[in-house]
Amino acid sequence: MSQQIPLTHRPDAYKITLIATPTAQPQVPTGAVSHLTATVEDLFTHRPVKDVTVTFSSTVSQAKFSDARVNTDHQGKATTRVMYPHPAQTEYGGGLVPVKASIRDGSDSVLLIFYSEGLRPVYITNLQPGNVLDERSIEAGVQAIVYPWVGTEPGNLYTLYWGDKRVQRAYDGGNFPWVVDIGKIFNPHEVFSNGSYEVFYELSDNVGNVAECKPEKVHVKVESNRLPTLLKPTLPKHLNDIINREAAKAGVEVTIPGGQSEIKRDDRYRLYLDTKSYLGVPIKHKLIKQGQVENEAPIVVPIPYADLQGYNGVYGDFYYEILRDDDKPSLISHVTQVVIDTVVPELA
Repeated sequence: MSQQIPLTHRPDAYKITLIATPTAQPQVPTGAVSHLTATVEDLFTHRPVKDVTVTFSSTVSQAKFSDARVNTDHQGKATTRVMYPHPAQTEYGGGLVPVKASIRDGSDSVLLIFYSEGLRPVYITNLQPGNVLDERSIEAGVQAIVYPWVGTEPGNLYTLYWGDKRVQRAYDGGNFPWVVDIGKIFNPHEVFSNGSYEVFYELSDNVGNVAECKPEKVHVKVESNRLPTLLKPTLPKHLNDIINREAAKAGVEVTIPGGQSEIKRDDRYRLYLDTKSYLGVPIKHKLIKQGQVENEAPIVVPIPYADLQGYNGVYGDFYYEILRDDDKPSLISHVTQVVIDTVVPELA
């Protein structure tokens, strides 16, 4: 008796994926070129498929392909090149070029960014090394700062992209730099989910020319069980969230609030101070004190003057984490942010 093949498992169902090298590059007078590789594999065996016709296309008419229809080789790959000419009518140039590779069973797309080196990239606050945003970055606040191009005129339109999310602002002569609080203007679950995001802006002038700045690739790495849940530490109210030299020498105490049901006796705590510049550039990550939780009472931690001296108007983030038996941090607090200014002013 012959075996029937279910319709959902037909023997010629394929999957296509497309990659571009590079996805972002500067625009040049001779035109910028990106190499495209489409890979076709069997949807169920995941083996490469030979002799499948791949069609490459773009909604941007200026994009030119060396070959728009290519058959896959024995590795299931079809390759071509796409060239985007320099828009000679503008002095800064650039463009966004969506490219698609299609077969009968579907398609895959990439966005190519041809940017102008004359535009300043987006500045992103609280990035960790490697362009990483982690729990501490997100808790401290992530802002994208757009500085205007030197030739910007009133009416020029800036479009900020964070992955597939975007927001716009028209330049009026005095409303830049443009500071965008990413976690407030967009849904945090959509822009701070684990993954990589291209962050850049597009500038449109008053006669229809467009240009893109060089994108920053941001990597969000967040552990769901490390999102802040505990009460933030407190400082004496009379400080008004400012620690100057006199206060630091007199002695500053940070208190971990008591009576939190999540914190148990014999848990361990670690209190940290992270310092950063006014633009959000990290300066130092400092473990202030660690110890054992003895009861439900607040934990008062004196801050040594040595941990506060030498800072000239920087931001300081105090927070703590709670550790359990496996010695891995299991709970983390919200942040208390202060200004630390303990440098003696120079006499004129």
